[in-house]
Amino acid sequence: MDTMKKIESHGGHVVEFWVEKTKSGYLAKGITIPSIITEAKTKKQLKASLVVATSGYMKAFPEEHDQLFGKKQQILEKLVLTV
Repeated sequence: MDTMKKIESHGGHVVEFWVEKTKSGYLAKGITIPSIITEAKTKKQLKASLVVATSGYMKAFPEEHDQLFGKKQQILEKLVLTV
C-alpha cells in the first residue's frame, strides 16, 4: 500500500483508507471500517465508490455508526477527500 487517504464526512468524522495503485487502477481498504474494500480505474472513480460503499455500510449497520461516531451524530451523508 502506498498511501493513506482520509475521507471526512459532513459532520466532521474521518474515515481512513489505505489506497494502493494497481495495474488496473486503484484499490482502497478501510482502516476505520475494515469491511470496506473497493477498487476503480481512476482516483475520481475510487472516491465515488468509497462514498457509496461507506454510506451504504453505515446505513446497513447503524449500530456501527453509533460505535464509531456516537449516537447523536447522523449517518454519513457527504464525504470529501481531505488528502
